[in-house]
Amino acid sequence: MDPNVIKANLFLKVLLPHLETLMELDPQLKRMVRGWNNVIQFEVLNGGPAAHLEFQGGNLKVKQGAHSSPTVLFTFDSVKDIVDMMDGVTKPMPKKGLLHLIILLKFMKLTAAMEKTLKPSAADLEDPVRLKRTVTLLLNTAVFGMREIAEYDPGVEPTVHHLADGCAQFAVLPDGPFAYMDVKDQTLFPSKGKTASPSVELEVKDLKIAYGMLSGELDTMAAIGRGDIVLRGFIPLFGDLSYIMGRISQYLG
Repeated sequence: MDPNVIKANLFLKVLLPHLETLMELDPQLKRMVRGWNNVIQFEVLNGGPAAHLEFQGGNLKVKQGAHSSPTVLFTFDSVKDIVDMMDGVTKPMPKKGLLHLIILLKFMKLTAAMEKTLKPSAADLEDPVRLKRTVTLLLNTAVFGMREIAEYDPGVEPTVHHLADGCAQFAVLPDGPFAYMDVKDQTLFPSKGKTASPSVELEVKDLKIAYGMLSGELDTMAAIGRGDIVLRGFIPLFGDLSYIMGRISQYLG
């Protein structure tokens, strides 16, 4: 599988939806697009993947696939062009909607806020509200990113093929964020929130420990030994999912 396909799908199906989550968590961003009724679309031509962002009255829904009449349309000749945009190699201009400068400028502010949340400063990490936003986006990246890795990355095929059915709950104490992964017939179904009957649970002591784990700055095994991270239930399922999760950094590192 072309790594550019995996990276482009991570952008469309994992990173873009972060904007929806971020607007739910940040009232200032929600106010910024109050009154919007617009659609911004990213599309790879000739039948390639697409996603669009629907803004309606200050609310945002990120949906996969093409919209029939987007306000602003970014098109790409290939998935490699999306990757070049992600890496800052190119700065694409919209094929449609170039005159909607206010929309474009505000959208750039939204994406800048997402990038800052995903790559926080030391001061951000000391602010409990900003820290929770960061941990929420990182957890969503990990859980929803696993689905794309399992589907497209040949490096995890042996692991995926022997995945047991079950459900893994990821919880940051005491108040979240929470996410879980259902596994059925070697297919992954990620969700936000809590599940009623997990097969395995991973509980993290607090937001700072969760940030260290998700950013790769923490020795996870040492944290388990200290009791900062608790695993209970069918541990082999979590082990397999952890391996798949570890591959995400190969594309978004």
